[in-house]
Formats: sequence, C-alpha cells, structure tokens
Amino acid sequence: MRIPVVESNGHQHYRDWDKLVSRHPFPEAGWTSPVNGIFKLDGDFYVKNGGIFDVSSYYEKQVRV
Repeated sequence: MRIPVVESNGHQHYRDWDKLVSRHPFPEAGWTSPVNGIFKLDGDFYVKNGGIFDVSSYYEKQVRV
C-alpha cells in the first residue's frame, strides 16, 4: 500500500448517508467527499480539525432541552 488507510465506509452502512453529510459543519469542503476512493486531507482539513469541534447549523437550530 502506498497511502495510509482509514476505514471510511459510511455510505455503505447508513441508509441516509447524504443527509448525514449535509449536517456536517463543513458539508461542502473538498475533504468531505472521496475522489477515486481517497479523501484528500489538505491544510484546510487540519486547520478546521475535520469539523469535530464545530457545531453544524442543522444542530444549532434544534431545540435544546
């Protein structure tokens, strides 16, 4: 293998994968979709930490209990 491998097969395991991706904090970022099966993790991915510390607008609109 010539590249590091991280298992990423959400679209194969989740019925509404596209809906879930649309709720990501950065759904339009280039690194959220694979190109030829490979996610291109550029500098923007690392600056934004893949979005793990951000709240998506979808969830901001949810009622807080």
